[in-house]
Amino acid sequence: MTRTADSDLVARMVALAHHPATATEMGDVSGDVALPPLTPAVIDRVETELGFPLPRLLRQLYLQVGNGGFGPAYGLMALTGVPNPAYEVLGQFRSTRSVVPTWPSRLLPICHQGSGTLFCLDATVPDDPPVVRYAPGLDEQETREMMGPGPVIGPGLVLEHPSFRAWLMAWVDRTEARVRSA
Repeated sequence: MTRTADSDLVARMVALAHHPATATEMGDVSGDVALPPLTPAVIDRVETELGFPLPRLLRQLYLQVGNGGFGPAYGLMALTGVPNPAYEVLGQFRSTRSVVPTWPSRLLPICHQGSGTLFCLDATVPDDPPVVRYAPGLDEQETREMMGPGPVIGPGLVLEHPSFRAWLMAWVDRTEARVRSA
């Protein structure tokens, strides 16, 4: 995917992210909109604390769209800087790694789906990482039985989508279609 295509995706997300009815899939319930974008210095500090860089498109979203509050499900979590660390990427990453000893070292929680379920990015893939869904408390057998058709990666971990970019594009397309039909 070209940087132009990423720019087009980001521009479409900006148009949705600042309106309560379209910022997230739960926008009609929550009324939330995107938080203000972050500075490169803030993102650099978080990357240093994580010990690895954010995937390129995720970094671009935090710089150009906002510090979370937009996107699929309940929207991307803030990267940092919110009162409750459970609702920020950095805090959720630290918390999950401390509670789940087998948590992959670069699996980055980015979005809440509800009921403790998280969408995460495999940050070992810098350009277009896969999206992984995590449901806490499941062993591998329960994961196979309860989490749908995606390949099981580990206890409570299933491949949600092979492409972060395409996952976001699908959300943008669904949201724009919903607005057109309203």
